[in-house]
Amino acid sequence: MPTVVIDIGTTNIKTGIFDDDGQLLDLHYERVNLEVDATGRAEQDPYEIYSKVVASLRHASRVTGGEAEAIFFTSQMHSAMLLDKNGEPLSRLITYLDTRLSLHLDELSLKNHDLYHETGCPPLIIYPLPKIIYLKKILKPDTKHKIAVSVKEFPLLKLTGHLVVDASTASGAQMVDIHSLKWSEHAVSLAQLSEENLPELVIGEKDYLELTSDAASLIGFKKGTPVYPGVSDAGAHSFGVLAIEENTLALNVGTSAAIRLTKPEPQVDRYDMRFFSYYAGNSRWIIGGAINNAGIAVEWFLKSFAAAEEIVSDTARIDKFSLLDVEAQLSPPGANGLIFLPYLTGERFPIRDPYFRGTIYGASLSTTRNDVLRAIMEGVAFTLKMIYNALQENGLNASIIHGGGGGLRMKTWRQIFSDIFGIPLLVVREDYEPTLIGGWLHFALAKGLISYKEAFYRFKEVLQDGANPDPLTSEFYSEYVNLFIKLYNTLRDYSREFHNFTKKHVKVF
Repeated sequence: MPTVVIDIGTTNIKTGIFDDDGQLLDLHYERVNLEVDATGRAEQDPYEIYSKVVASLRHASRVTGGEAEAIFFTSQMHSAMLLDKNGEPLSRLITYLDTRLSLHLDELSLKNHDLYHETGCPPLIIYPLPKIIYLKKILKPDTKHKIAVSVKEFPLLKLTGHLVVDASTASGAQMVDIHSLKWSEHAVSLAQLSEENLPELVIGEKDYLELTSDAASLIGFKKGTPVYPGVSDAGAHSFGVLAIEENTLALNVGTSAAIRLTKPEPQVDRYDMRFFSYYAGNSRWIIGGAINNAGIAVEWFLKSFAAAEEIVSDTARIDKFSLLDVEAQLSPPGANGLIFLPYLTGERFPIRDPYFRGTIYGASLSTTRNDVLRAIMEGVAFTLKMIYNALQENGLNASIIHGGGGGLRMKTWRQIFSDIFGIPLLVVREDYEPTLIGGWLHFALAKGLISYKEAFYRFKEVLQDGANPDPLTSEFYSEYVNLFIKLYNTLRDYSREFHNFTKKHVKVF
Protein backbone atom coordinates (compact mmCIF):
# COMPACT_ATOMS: atom_id res chain seq x y z
CA MET A 1 0.00 0.00 0.00
CA PRO A 2 1.17 3.57 -0.57
CA THR A 3 2.58 5.81 2.14
CA VAL A 4 1.40 9.42 2.45
CA VAL A 5 3.95 12.01 3.60
CA ILE A 6 2.65 15.47 4.47
CA ASP A 7 4.96 18.40 5.14
CA ILE A 8 3.54 21.49 6.86
CA GLY A 9 5.75 24.37 5.74
CA THR A 10 5.66 28.10 6.38
CA THR A 11 3.92 28.99 3.12
CA ASN A 12 2.86 25.62 1.66
CA ILE A 13 1.63 22.25 2.78
CA LYS A 14 3.08 19.61 0.48
CA THR A 15 1.73 16.07 0.27
CA GLY A 16 3.49 13.21 -1.45
CA ILE A 17 2.24 9.69 -2.12
CA PHE A 18 4.98 7.04 -2.32
CA ASP A 19 5.07 3.44 -3.43
CA ASP A 20 6.97 0.71 -1.57
CA ASP A 21 10.24 1.65 -3.32
CA GLY A 22 10.04 5.32 -2.38
CA GLN A 23 8.97 6.52 -5.81
CA LEU A 24 6.84 9.65 -5.71
CA LEU A 25 3.50 8.84 -7.33
CA ASP A 26 1.62 12.08 -6.68
CA LEU A 27 2.39 15.57 -5.39
CA HIS A 28 -0.11 18.09 -4.05
CA TYR A 29 0.23 21.66 -2.71
CA GLU A 30 -1.98 23.74 -0.45
CA ARG A 31 -1.05 27.38 0.14
CA VAL A 32 -1.17 28.70 3.71
CA ASN A 33 -1.07 32.29 4.87
CA LEU A 34 1.60 33.94 6.99
CA GLU A 35 0.34 37.12 8.62
CA VAL A 36 3.08 39.72 9.07
CA ASP A 37 3.20 43.41 9.87
CA ALA A 38 5.62 46.20 10.79
CA THR A 39 5.62 45.23 14.48
CA GLY A 40 7.49 42.02 13.68
CA ARG A 41 4.38 39.86 13.95
CA ALA A 42 4.55 36.62 11.95
CA GLU A 43 1.61 34.41 12.84
CA GLN A 44 -0.51 31.68 11.34
CA ASP A 45 -4.09 30.61 11.96
CA PRO A 46 -4.11 27.06 13.44
CA TYR A 47 -7.62 26.43 12.09
CA GLU A 48 -6.49 27.35 8.58
CA ILE A 49 -3.51 25.00 8.93
CA TYR A 50 -5.81 22.20 10.02
CA SER A 51 -8.28 22.85 7.19
CA LYS A 52 -5.46 22.74 4.62
CA VAL A 53 -4.13 19.51 6.16
CA VAL A 54 -7.64 18.05 5.78
CA ALA A 55 -7.79 19.23 2.14
CA SER A 56 -4.38 17.69 1.49
CA LEU A 57 -5.38 14.34 2.98
CA ARG A 58 -8.69 14.36 1.10
CA HIS A 59 -6.72 14.71 -2.12
CA ALA A 60 -4.44 11.85 -1.06
CA SER A 61 -7.42 9.62 -0.25
CA ARG A 62 -8.91 10.22 -3.69
CA VAL A 63 -5.62 9.21 -5.33
CA THR A 64 -5.12 6.11 -3.15
CA GLY A 65 -8.74 5.03 -2.88
CA GLY A 66 -8.58 5.58 0.87
CA GLU A 67 -5.88 2.94 1.36
CA ALA A 68 -2.55 3.87 2.96
CA GLU A 69 0.07 1.99 4.92
CA ALA A 70 0.68 5.14 6.93
CA ILE A 71 0.33 8.91 7.07
CA PHE A 72 3.70 10.39 8.04
CA PHE A 73 4.15 14.05 9.05
CA THR A 74 7.04 16.45 8.76
CA SER A 75 6.77 20.14 9.58
CA GLN A 76 8.46 23.46 10.13
CA MET A 77 10.07 23.96 13.52
CA HIS A 78 10.05 26.64 16.22
CA SER A 79 6.37 27.58 16.29
CA ALA A 80 4.40 27.88 19.52
CA MET A 81 0.92 28.52 20.86
CA LEU A 82 -1.18 27.97 23.96
CA LEU A 83 -4.21 25.67 24.03
CA ASP A 84 -7.02 25.39 26.56
CA LYS A 85 -7.62 22.17 28.51
CA ASN A 86 -9.71 20.83 25.62
CA GLY A 87 -6.99 21.50 23.06
CA GLU A 88 -8.55 24.57 21.45
CA PRO A 89 -6.17 27.46 20.67
CA LEU A 90 -5.87 30.33 23.15
CA SER A 91 -3.47 32.14 20.82
CA ARG A 92 -2.49 32.10 17.18
CA LEU A 93 0.55 30.13 16.07
CA ILE A 94 3.68 32.24 16.59
CA THR A 95 6.25 31.28 13.93
CA TYR A 96 10.02 31.42 13.91
CA LEU A 97 9.91 34.61 11.81
CA ASP A 98 8.15 36.58 14.56
CA THR A 99 10.52 39.16 16.09
CA ARG A 100 8.21 40.91 18.58
CA LEU A 101 9.70 39.06 21.50
CA SER A 102 12.96 40.96 20.96
CA LEU A 103 11.25 43.89 22.68
CA HIS A 104 11.09 41.82 25.86
CA LEU A 105 14.18 39.66 25.55
CA ASP A 106 15.81 41.24 28.57
CA GLU A 107 12.90 40.06 30.72
CA LEU A 108 13.73 36.40 30.07
CA SER A 109 16.48 34.66 31.98
CA LEU A 110 17.37 32.24 29.22
CA LYS A 111 20.95 33.22 28.48
CA ASN A 112 22.79 30.39 30.15
CA HIS A 113 25.10 27.71 28.91
CA ASP A 114 23.51 24.98 31.02
CA LEU A 115 20.30 25.22 29.02
CA TYR A 116 22.26 25.18 25.75
CA HIS A 117 24.28 22.11 26.72
CA GLU A 118 21.12 20.28 27.79
CA THR A 119 18.86 21.20 24.87
CA GLY A 120 21.31 21.98 22.05
CA CYS A 121 19.46 25.26 21.47
CA PRO A 122 21.23 28.61 21.91
CA PRO A 123 19.38 31.50 23.61
CA LEU A 124 17.18 32.74 20.76
CA ILE A 125 13.71 34.24 20.52
CA ILE A 126 12.85 31.87 17.66
CA TYR A 127 12.41 28.99 20.07
CA PRO A 128 9.05 28.06 21.58
CA LEU A 129 10.36 28.21 25.16
CA PRO A 130 10.62 32.03 25.39
CA LYS A 131 7.42 32.40 23.35
CA ILE A 132 5.52 30.18 25.77
CA ILE A 133 6.90 32.07 28.76
CA TYR A 134 5.76 35.34 27.27
CA LEU A 135 2.38 34.08 26.04
CA LYS A 136 1.64 32.76 29.52
CA LYS A 137 2.59 36.12 30.98
CA ILE A 138 0.18 38.11 28.82
CA LEU A 139 -2.66 35.59 28.46
CA LYS A 140 -2.59 34.28 32.04
CA PRO A 141 -4.17 30.89 31.22
CA ASP A 142 -5.50 28.62 33.94
CA THR A 143 -3.24 25.89 35.27
CA LYS A 144 -4.81 23.23 33.03
CA HIS A 145 -3.74 24.90 29.79
CA LYS A 146 -1.76 22.97 27.19
CA ILE A 147 1.16 24.05 25.05
CA ALA A 148 2.10 23.35 21.45
CA VAL A 149 5.76 23.58 20.48
CA SER A 150 5.18 23.17 16.75
CA VAL A 151 2.57 23.49 14.03
CA LYS A 152 1.90 19.73 14.26
CA GLU A 153 0.17 19.23 17.58
CA PHE A 154 -3.16 20.85 16.69
CA PRO A 155 -3.86 18.93 13.45
CA LEU A 156 -2.59 15.69 15.02
CA LEU A 157 -4.96 16.22 17.95
CA LYS A 158 -7.89 16.75 15.59
CA LEU A 159 -7.02 13.66 13.53
CA THR A 160 -6.16 11.24 16.32
CA GLY A 161 -7.56 12.64 19.56
CA HIS A 162 -4.09 12.73 21.15
CA LEU A 163 -1.88 15.74 21.93
CA VAL A 164 1.60 14.55 20.96
CA VAL A 165 4.79 15.88 19.47
CA ASP A 166 7.74 13.99 18.04
CA ALA A 167 11.20 14.26 19.59
CA SER A 168 12.74 15.46 16.31
CA THR A 169 10.51 18.52 15.98
CA ALA A 170 10.38 19.17 19.73
CA SER A 171 14.18 19.15 19.98
CA GLY A 172 14.01 22.49 18.16
CA ALA A 173 11.85 23.92 20.94
CA GLN A 174 14.65 24.49 23.50
CA MET A 175 12.69 22.15 25.75
CA VAL A 176 14.06 18.65 25.11
CA ASP A 177 17.15 17.05 26.65
CA ILE A 178 18.99 16.01 23.50
CA HIS A 179 20.88 13.29 25.39
CA SER A 180 17.83 11.48 26.80
CA LEU A 181 15.14 12.71 24.35
CA LYS A 182 12.92 13.56 27.32
CA TRP A 183 11.48 16.92 28.32
CA SER A 184 14.25 19.08 29.79
CA GLU A 185 13.71 19.59 33.51
CA HIS A 186 15.60 22.87 33.27
CA ALA A 187 13.38 24.23 30.48
CA VAL A 188 10.13 22.99 32.02
CA SER A 189 11.07 24.69 35.28
CA LEU A 190 11.85 27.98 33.50
CA ALA A 191 8.46 27.91 31.79
CA GLN A 192 6.72 26.99 35.06
CA LEU A 193 5.00 24.04 33.44
CA SER A 194 3.85 20.72 34.84
CA GLU A 195 3.48 17.35 33.13
CA GLU A 196 -0.22 17.93 32.45
CA ASN A 197 0.60 21.03 30.38
CA LEU A 198 2.93 19.17 28.03
CA PRO A 199 2.22 17.17 24.89
CA GLU A 200 3.21 13.52 25.03
CA LEU A 201 6.75 13.27 23.66
CA VAL A 202 7.18 10.35 21.25
CA ILE A 203 9.75 8.98 18.81
CA GLY A 204 7.71 10.07 15.84
CA GLU A 205 9.41 7.96 13.19
CA LYS A 206 8.57 4.79 15.17
CA ASP A 207 5.57 5.51 17.40
CA TYR A 208 2.22 5.98 15.73
CA LEU A 209 -1.37 6.96 16.47
CA GLU A 210 -4.54 6.01 14.60
CA LEU A 211 -7.17 8.00 12.74
CA THR A 212 -10.40 8.44 14.70
CA SER A 213 -13.73 7.50 13.16
CA ASP A 214 -14.66 11.16 12.68
CA ALA A 215 -11.30 12.02 11.08
CA ALA A 216 -11.47 8.98 8.81
CA SER A 217 -14.92 10.00 7.60
CA LEU A 218 -13.74 13.56 7.08
CA ILE A 219 -10.65 12.81 4.99
CA GLY A 220 -11.62 9.53 3.34
CA PHE A 221 -9.06 7.14 4.81
CA LYS A 222 -9.97 4.07 6.82
CA LYS A 223 -10.46 4.33 10.57
CA GLY A 224 -7.32 3.17 12.36
CA THR A 225 -4.93 4.17 9.56
CA PRO A 226 -1.55 4.64 11.28
CA VAL A 227 -0.58 8.31 11.72
CA TYR A 228 3.08 8.94 12.51
CA PRO A 229 3.98 12.32 14.10
CA GLY A 230 7.17 11.88 12.09
CA VAL A 231 10.16 14.21 12.18
CA SER A 232 11.08 17.84 11.66
CA ASP A 233 11.46 19.32 8.20
CA ALA A 234 15.14 19.83 9.06
CA GLY A 235 15.66 16.16 9.80
CA ALA A 236 13.68 15.19 6.72
CA HIS A 237 15.54 17.60 4.42
CA SER A 238 18.99 16.42 5.50
CA PHE A 239 18.02 12.82 4.75
CA GLY A 240 16.24 13.83 1.56
CA VAL A 241 19.36 15.46 0.06
CA LEU A 242 21.28 12.33 1.10
CA ALA A 243 23.47 14.19 3.58
CA ILE A 244 23.63 11.09 5.75
CA GLU A 245 27.40 10.65 5.68
CA GLU A 246 29.40 12.57 8.29
CA ASN A 247 31.45 14.45 5.68
CA THR A 248 28.42 15.80 3.79
CA LEU A 249 27.01 19.24 4.51
CA ALA A 250 23.29 19.64 3.83
CA LEU A 251 22.34 23.04 2.42
CA ASN A 252 18.74 24.19 2.23
CA VAL A 253 17.92 27.53 0.61
CA GLY A 254 14.28 28.49 0.72
CA THR A 255 12.48 31.30 2.52
CA SER A 256 15.07 30.75 5.22
CA ALA A 257 18.28 28.75 4.86
CA ALA A 258 20.30 26.25 6.83
CA ILE A 259 23.43 24.12 6.84
CA ARG A 260 23.59 20.87 8.78
CA LEU A 261 25.94 17.97 9.35
CA THR A 262 24.49 14.57 10.33
CA LYS A 263 26.12 12.81 13.28
CA PRO A 264 25.41 9.67 15.35
CA GLU A 265 25.51 11.71 18.55
CA PRO A 266 24.73 15.29 19.63
CA GLN A 267 27.51 17.88 19.83
CA VAL A 268 27.45 21.48 21.05
CA ASP A 269 29.78 24.44 20.55
CA ARG A 270 32.71 24.30 22.97
CA TYR A 271 33.46 28.02 22.69
CA ASP A 272 30.16 29.85 22.46
CA MET A 273 26.61 28.95 21.38
CA ARG A 274 26.90 29.48 17.63
CA PHE A 275 25.15 26.36 16.32
CA PHE A 276 22.37 23.98 17.25
CA SER A 277 22.24 20.26 17.89
CA TYR A 278 18.81 18.72 17.15
CA TYR A 279 17.57 15.15 17.00
CA ALA A 280 16.97 14.29 13.34
CA GLY A 281 15.35 10.89 13.76
CA ASN A 282 16.53 7.30 13.42
CA SER A 283 19.34 7.75 15.97
CA ARG A 284 20.93 10.65 14.12
CA TRP A 285 21.43 14.27 15.13
CA ILE A 286 21.77 17.29 12.87
CA ILE A 287 24.32 19.91 13.90
CA GLY A 288 24.46 23.31 12.26
CA GLY A 289 22.59 26.57 12.00
CA ALA A 290 19.65 28.19 10.26
CA ILE A 291 19.10 31.78 9.22
CA ASN A 292 15.90 33.78 8.84
CA ASN A 293 16.89 35.76 5.79
CA ALA A 294 17.56 33.88 2.57
CA GLY A 295 14.92 33.56 -0.15
CA ILE A 296 12.81 36.03 1.78
CA ALA A 297 15.51 38.66 1.13
CA VAL A 298 15.45 37.91 -2.61
CA GLU A 299 11.64 38.12 -2.53
CA TRP A 300 11.97 41.52 -0.84
CA PHE A 301 14.29 42.63 -3.66
CA LEU A 302 11.83 41.33 -6.22
CA LYS A 303 8.88 43.20 -4.73
CA SER A 304 10.83 46.40 -4.05
CA PHE A 305 13.10 46.73 -7.09
CA ALA A 306 12.00 44.27 -9.76
CA ALA A 307 8.40 45.04 -10.65
CA ALA A 308 9.27 44.70 -14.35
CA GLU A 309 10.49 41.14 -13.82
CA GLU A 310 7.23 40.31 -12.06
CA ILE A 311 5.27 41.59 -15.05
CA VAL A 312 7.45 39.77 -17.60
CA SER A 313 7.24 36.59 -15.55
CA ASP A 314 3.45 36.75 -15.39
CA THR A 315 2.85 37.71 -19.02
CA ALA A 316 5.55 35.64 -20.74
CA ARG A 317 5.35 32.74 -18.28
CA ILE A 318 9.07 32.92 -17.60
CA ASP A 319 10.29 31.93 -14.16
CA LYS A 320 11.04 35.16 -12.32
CA PHE A 321 14.04 33.63 -10.60
CA SER A 322 15.53 32.74 -13.97
CA LEU A 323 15.31 36.42 -14.85
CA LEU A 324 16.96 37.40 -11.58
CA ASP A 325 19.66 34.79 -12.15
CA VAL A 326 20.65 36.46 -15.43
CA GLU A 327 20.81 39.86 -13.72
CA ALA A 328 22.91 38.59 -10.81
CA GLN A 329 25.46 37.19 -13.27
CA LEU A 330 26.03 40.73 -14.57
CA SER A 331 27.58 41.73 -11.24
CA PRO A 332 31.07 40.37 -10.40
CA PRO A 333 32.13 38.64 -7.16
CA GLY A 334 32.05 41.29 -4.45
CA ALA A 335 29.12 43.05 -6.17
CA ASN A 336 31.30 45.97 -7.27
CA GLY A 337 32.25 46.76 -3.69
CA LEU A 338 28.77 46.46 -2.22
CA ILE A 339 28.02 44.60 1.02
CA PHE A 340 24.50 43.71 2.10
CA LEU A 341 23.83 42.54 5.65
CA PRO A 342 20.58 40.71 4.83
CA TYR A 343 19.06 40.73 8.31
CA LEU A 344 15.64 42.06 7.37
CA THR A 345 14.04 40.18 10.27
CA GLY A 346 16.99 40.17 12.65
CA GLU A 347 19.06 37.00 12.67
CA ARG A 348 19.39 33.87 14.75
CA PHE A 349 22.61 32.07 13.79
CA PRO A 350 25.41 32.60 14.39
CA ILE A 351 25.02 36.16 15.70
CA ARG A 352 21.81 35.79 17.78
CA ASP A 353 20.75 39.37 17.09
CA PRO A 354 17.02 40.15 16.89
CA TYR A 355 17.69 43.91 16.82
CA PHE A 356 19.70 44.19 13.60
CA ARG A 357 18.03 45.12 10.32
CA GLY A 358 19.11 44.93 6.68
CA THR A 359 22.02 47.19 5.80
CA ILE A 360 23.58 48.15 2.45
CA TYR A 361 27.14 49.49 2.58
CA GLY A 362 29.39 50.67 -0.22
CA ALA A 363 26.76 52.10 -2.55
CA SER A 364 28.05 54.67 -5.03
CA LEU A 365 26.89 56.31 -8.23
CA SER A 366 28.21 53.30 -10.12
CA THR A 367 26.17 50.81 -8.07
CA THR A 368 23.54 49.00 -10.12
CA ARG A 369 20.43 47.08 -9.20
CA ASN A 370 22.29 43.93 -10.25
CA ASP A 371 24.96 44.69 -7.63
CA VAL A 372 22.30 44.96 -4.93
CA LEU A 373 20.87 41.58 -5.94
CA ARG A 374 24.26 39.88 -5.94
CA ALA A 375 25.19 41.50 -2.62
CA ILE A 376 22.02 40.03 -1.09
CA MET A 377 22.92 36.57 -2.37
CA GLU A 378 26.50 36.90 -1.12
CA GLY A 379 25.32 38.18 2.26
CA VAL A 380 23.17 35.09 2.77
CA ALA A 381 26.09 32.81 1.86
CA PHE A 382 28.51 34.77 4.10
CA THR A 383 26.17 34.33 7.06
CA LEU A 384 25.99 30.56 6.50
CA LYS A 385 29.78 30.49 6.11
CA MET A 386 30.08 32.08 9.56
CA ILE A 387 28.14 29.10 10.93
CA TYR A 388 30.38 26.67 9.04
CA ASN A 389 33.45 28.40 10.46
CA ALA A 390 32.08 27.71 13.96
CA LEU A 391 31.50 24.06 13.08
CA GLN A 392 35.07 23.74 11.81
CA GLU A 393 36.43 25.26 15.01
CA ASN A 394 34.75 22.33 16.78
CA GLY A 395 36.29 19.73 14.48
CA LEU A 396 33.22 19.37 12.26
CA ASN A 397 34.22 19.44 8.59
CA ALA A 398 32.71 18.59 5.23
CA SER A 399 34.21 17.71 1.88
CA ILE A 400 31.05 18.17 -0.19
CA ILE A 401 27.71 19.98 -0.04
CA HIS A 402 24.36 18.43 -0.98
CA GLY A 403 21.83 21.17 -1.58
CA GLY A 404 18.13 21.61 -2.14
CA GLY A 405 15.50 24.31 -1.98
CA GLY A 406 14.08 26.86 -4.41
CA GLY A 407 16.98 29.29 -4.04
CA LEU A 408 19.41 26.81 -5.56
CA ARG A 409 17.52 26.92 -8.85
CA MET A 410 19.60 30.05 -9.45
CA LYS A 411 22.91 29.06 -11.06
CA THR A 412 24.63 32.20 -9.81
CA TRP A 413 23.70 31.46 -6.22
CA ARG A 414 24.97 27.88 -6.52
CA GLN A 415 28.35 29.18 -7.68
CA ILE A 416 28.45 31.78 -4.90
CA PHE A 417 27.89 29.09 -2.26
CA SER A 418 30.55 26.79 -3.69
CA ASP A 419 33.09 29.63 -3.98
CA ILE A 420 32.44 30.97 -0.47
CA PHE A 421 32.55 27.53 1.19
CA GLY A 422 35.43 26.39 -1.00
CA ILE A 423 34.00 22.90 -1.62
CA PRO A 424 31.96 21.28 -4.42
CA LEU A 425 28.19 21.58 -4.40
CA LEU A 426 25.75 18.98 -5.73
CA VAL A 427 22.08 19.88 -5.98
CA VAL A 428 19.02 17.68 -6.21
CA ARG A 429 16.91 17.75 -9.34
CA GLU A 430 14.32 20.51 -9.56
CA ASP A 431 11.50 17.96 -9.75
CA TYR A 432 12.73 16.27 -6.58
CA GLU A 433 11.12 16.99 -3.20
CA PRO A 434 13.85 16.44 -0.59
CA THR A 435 11.70 17.02 2.51
CA LEU A 436 9.01 14.62 1.35
CA ILE A 437 11.56 12.02 0.21
CA GLY A 438 13.37 12.49 3.51
CA GLY A 439 10.14 11.87 5.37
CA TRP A 440 9.64 8.62 3.46
CA LEU A 441 13.27 7.61 4.16
CA HIS A 442 12.80 8.16 7.90
CA PHE A 443 9.67 6.01 7.79
CA ALA A 444 11.37 3.27 5.76
CA LEU A 445 14.51 3.27 7.93
CA ALA A 446 12.47 3.05 11.13
CA LYS A 447 10.44 0.16 9.71
CA GLY A 448 13.60 -1.66 8.58
CA LEU A 449 12.56 -1.48 4.93
CA ILE A 450 15.86 0.06 3.86
CA SER A 451 19.38 0.62 5.23
CA TYR A 452 21.37 3.85 5.19
CA LYS A 453 23.64 2.45 2.49
CA GLU A 454 20.69 1.34 0.38
CA ALA A 455 19.06 4.74 0.84
CA PHE A 456 22.03 6.53 -0.67
CA TYR A 457 22.40 4.22 -3.66
CA ARG A 458 18.68 4.09 -4.37
CA PHE A 459 18.41 7.87 -4.71
CA LYS A 460 21.92 9.05 -5.63
CA GLU A 461 20.92 9.67 -9.26
CA VAL A 462 18.88 12.69 -8.12
CA LEU A 463 22.11 14.52 -7.25
CA GLN A 464 23.32 16.72 -10.10
CA ASP A 465 26.31 18.96 -10.65
CA GLY A 466 25.76 22.26 -8.91
CA ALA A 467 29.08 24.11 -8.89
CA ASN A 468 32.76 23.68 -8.21
CA PRO A 469 34.75 26.38 -6.42
CA ASP A 470 36.94 28.65 -8.50
CA PRO A 471 40.26 28.92 -6.58
CA LEU A 472 40.80 32.63 -7.25
CA THR A 473 37.22 33.58 -6.38
CA SER A 474 37.34 31.44 -3.22
CA GLU A 475 40.52 33.19 -2.13
CA PHE A 476 38.89 36.58 -2.73
CA TYR A 477 35.80 35.59 -0.74
CA SER A 478 37.91 34.29 2.16
CA GLU A 479 39.09 37.88 2.67
CA TYR A 480 35.81 39.58 1.75
CA VAL A 481 33.85 37.62 4.35
CA ASN A 482 36.09 39.12 7.04
CA LEU A 483 35.03 42.62 5.92
CA PHE A 484 31.42 41.45 6.03
CA ILE A 485 31.83 40.25 9.63
CA LYS A 486 33.69 43.42 10.62
CA LEU A 487 30.89 45.60 9.23
CA TYR A 488 28.32 43.72 11.29
CA ASN A 489 30.44 44.02 14.45
CA THR A 490 30.89 47.74 13.83
CA LEU A 491 27.15 48.36 13.53
CA ARG A 492 26.00 45.96 16.25
CA ASP A 493 26.00 48.49 19.10
CA TYR A 494 24.37 51.11 16.90
CA SER A 495 21.57 48.71 16.03
CA ARG A 496 20.84 48.26 19.75
CA GLU A 497 20.78 52.02 20.24
CA PHE A 498 18.44 52.43 17.27
CA HIS A 499 16.24 49.62 18.58
CA ASN A 500 15.97 51.26 22.01
CA PHE A 501 15.04 54.59 20.41
CA THR A 502 12.24 53.06 18.36
CA LYS A 503 11.08 50.58 21.00
CA LYS A 504 8.50 52.89 22.53
CA HIS A 505 6.97 53.57 19.09
CA VAL A 506 6.53 49.91 18.11
CA LYS A 507 3.27 48.13 18.81
CA VAL A 508 3.81 44.94 20.82
CA PHE A 509 1.82 41.75 21.33
